[in-house]
Amino acid sequence: KTDGVVGSITKTALTEAQDLTLGSQGSAVTQLQKDLAKLGFYSNSIDGSFGAKTKNAVVSFQKSQGLKTDGVVGPITKAALNKGLTAPAKTKRTTVTIAAGTTYATPMYIIDSGVSGPVVMIVGGVHGNEPAGYTAAGKVKDWDIKKGKLIVLPQANKKAVENKTRTYNGDLNRDFPQSSKESCDNTLSKSIYAAVKSYDVDWLMDMHEGYNYTKISDSVGQSLIYYPTTTTKTMASAIVSKLNSGISTSYKKFSLFRYPVEGSLARASGQYLGVHAFIFETSDNPSLSVRVNYHLKAADTLLSRLGVI
Repeated sequence: KTDGVVGSITKTALTEAQDLTLGSQGSAVTQLQKDLAKLGFYSNSIDGSFGAKTKNAVVSFQKSQGLKTDGVVGPITKAALNKGLTAPAKTKRTTVTIAAGTTYATPMYIIDSGVSGPVVMIVGGVHGNEPAGYTAAGKVKDWDIKKGKLIVLPQANKKAVENKTRTYNGDLNRDFPQSSKESCDNTLSKSIYAAVKSYDVDWLMDMHEGYNYTKISDSVGQSLIYYPTTTTKTMASAIVSKLNSGISTSYKKFSLFRYPVEGSLARASGQYLGVHAFIFETSDNPSLSVRVNYHLKAADTLLSRLGVI
């Protein structure tokens, strides 16, 4: 309004137009601190006071953008901040080591979309003689996501995978807590279980293989075994339905079971950590490529229904 009067609206506009620098105070500094925090450059108190910590955050931001690192928030720095705040989130990929520094050491891959959403963990290679699972998980780790976080542990029992044996120094599928008061049995299971807790996993898929089709044998091959909650059952049913729609032979279709075996990662995570957890089992009778495709289709269905991909 061009009335020549410096009212509250004009005062606000004038304040926002001013450079922000060491010693500045007020709502504009408060907003600056919030913006810097959102972009990952500021982690201190939001107090509306432009002190040394705020200046350091500004300098770090300016350096990341190739700007003059003077710690002053002028028009150029403000424009860069606005651009950063409106830019689409960038997916961040990192690799950590499970059981680092031990004979069990194995890489785990974290894909963080930068957008709020469910945390999904996919595990393969708990048993080293079940190649479809760890082969599929090795492919999933390279998938792009649009929401949430995807954590992939392709070769949980790396030594067993390398040796092509079911186990290595005990059965990892029995090494997780079997009561709320128990701890894990060894270094590897402790490290994996700690990751489930520290990343606050919402959903967990553990990829396995059976020696035959469950409909014609005592094997659990060609099944999905979930820890029962209403939400988990709904998802498990959707996955099995999706897979079975492409299978014509009745005994080769997937079955749905409750309660993963005690001592398994899926059972402990579901029962004691509140994770939506299940074991996915293919039969080792079809070709490896067919089995891998089943695992990938199951993972795709899970992640798609959650909106992660």
